[in-house]
Amino acid sequence: MHASRSRRLLPPALAAAACAALLCLQPAATAPRPAPDPPGTDVEAAVARCLAMRRTEPRTAIAAAEAILAVPGLQPEAEIKALACLGMAAAIAGDAERANDAAARIGHQLDAYATTPEFALRALSNAGAILHMTGEVHGALEYYVRAWEAARDDEAGVAQVVALTNIGTIHSGELGAYEAADGYFRQALALSAQAGREDPILDYNHALNLIRMGRDGEALEALELAAERGRRLDQGMVALRADAERLALLALLARREPGAGALARLEAIAAEQAALPDPAGEALTRIRLAELALRAGDAEAALRQAGAAEALAAGPGFRAERIAALETLIAAHRALQRPERALEAAERLRLLEVSTLKSQNLAALAGLQARLQDAGRDRELEALREHDQQQAQALDQSRTLRNWAVASLALLALAMVAFALYQRRVNRRLRHLGAVDALTGLLNRGAASRRLDQALGDANAPQAEAGADIRRGTVFLIDVDRFKQINDRHGHSAGDAALVEVAARLERACRPNDLVARWGGEEFLVACFGLDQRGADAVAERLRAAVAETPLQLADGAAARLTVSIGFACWPFFPVRGASGSDWQQAVSLADRALYAAKRSGRDAWVGLCGRPGRDAAIPAVAADPERFIALGDVAAVSSRPEVRWADEAVEPPATAPATPQRA
Repeated sequence: MHASRSRRLLPPALAAAACAALLCLQPAATAPRPAPDPPGTDVEAAVARCLAMRRTEPRTAIAAAEAILAVPGLQPEAEIKALACLGMAAAIAGDAERANDAAARIGHQLDAYATTPEFALRALSNAGAILHMTGEVHGALEYYVRAWEAARDDEAGVAQVVALTNIGTIHSGELGAYEAADGYFRQALALSAQAGREDPILDYNHALNLIRMGRDGEALEALELAAERGRRLDQGMVALRADAERLALLALLARREPGAGALARLEAIAAEQAALPDPAGEALTRIRLAELALRAGDAEAALRQAGAAEALAAGPGFRAERIAALETLIAAHRALQRPERALEAAERLRLLEVSTLKSQNLAALAGLQARLQDAGRDRELEALREHDQQQAQALDQSRTLRNWAVASLALLALAMVAFALYQRRVNRRLRHLGAVDALTGLLNRGAASRRLDQALGDANAPQAEAGADIRRGTVFLIDVDRFKQINDRHGHSAGDAALVEVAARLERACRPNDLVARWGGEEFLVACFGLDQRGADAVAERLRAAVAETPLQLADGAAARLTVSIGFACWPFFPVRGASGSDWQQAVSLADRALYAAKRSGRDAWVGLCGRPGRDAAIPAVAADPERFIALGDVAAVSSRPEVRWADEAVEPPATAPATPQRA
């Protein structure tokens, strides 16, 4: 990353449901400014007028929304729309308390009344956007996750893209979890590619996260794509922001003073953003101009640009841009050797960041406790002063004080319990997200490992006599064949789409109690319990066939034939109490050895290894030389190919159709 640049995603004021903003995946509708008439019988028209005013005239929109909400017999869907208008307008106007209350009421209405899935998705996104705009990050994340879950259950691809983009934005902009955010953005990109959609906003936000990760080359490609798509799809605001970020990044990567042409183009972009208007975008562009001026040694120009950016970001809802502007302003004052002015800007920055922290729930709870304690102390002092004048009155006041203190403590306890329950619910959601691979929706490697640890007792088979066909756990390692060719020929979005499709096919081919996980890269793991040898063969063939049966249609119109190579091993490997190979990690190492044998044997194939009943051998030795232990009769090997090539130097034969399983 470039330490000299303040890299932030779009601010909370530009949350997804506020459709004029960059995080919204639907462009704002253009409509003439309506007159703030009171709602009559046409509630829908009144709601439409309210929504059209929420950005340009937020105070008028607040009044219009309150008037709609006062209409007797208002239908739940109309009430939710009015609450969305109220919450967004209040957030833009800086009335966080009213905005947060509107978001909470949306949630209550959705819980109380049945609505269509499409309407519920929009309402959840709106509620999350309102809280995102006011800085209530945990609440926003909870609504976004609910929207994603609802969209996934309803198989609504576009809604999933919106929700995943919002979740990724919070992880990157608020939590600093750039790798996790990248996963959510890539999953959204894969879903968009599957649907044949182009999302310049998604490309832009993904690019900003790539810059945060220091992946500037990929970021430049994504910014260029966002700008091109933004112009073609008539989303000029996105195109201008992407152009500005790309020009600034190119100038920084050049490691020399920016040319006059680049600076003139950035100035022209700022002028176009002022005409839109896009004050947040113009502020970001002027911050980039200030950074480039500092690099060129022109601190006076940097000071002018940073000051203009701070003025543009002075209104409610532009916290992130104002922080970036102040940081650049401080750097400019230092370059001009004006420590007192730098300190003044630093104090403004400190107050802004402190106010942001106070908006979080923990700070709010601490403030409630402090206010209760302060009020209690004030009452006690008052009672002490009056004690000398009227003892009886002081006793009454003391009794009142005790009652008030007890009630206050009870309220505080209730608030703490409510907050604890809320935090537990959010943590539960975050744990769920932490266990799931962001791209495929399967369990990730860490969560799958924990599940296998817990299932250790279930997989341990009883002692068996020699020759018995017993049931054991089996782990299957599955690798997508020639995955790099898909990326190279069709792009990373196609590769992501292929991984999503393989995951879905594997999941459909498994039983409800089987474990299916993304193990890493293009590799997946499936664990099944209670299989005998023939059952393990059948599962391996079912998994192979499920992936290979239908070509994948890519967004560019091409059809990619998907195949996988599979290696599997039973667990415990030797089914005799006290024998080697009793844990699943050893089974995975043997499955990995079998997987590479399947690759060498022609791909689109499977190879399995299982220890024979009554035998034993060291697992590392078996993994190093399976052929030796197969020949000794300690290990049984099965394959869908007539010949298995174990040696590294073996020449890979041409791929052929899978044959009848062979046994060694």
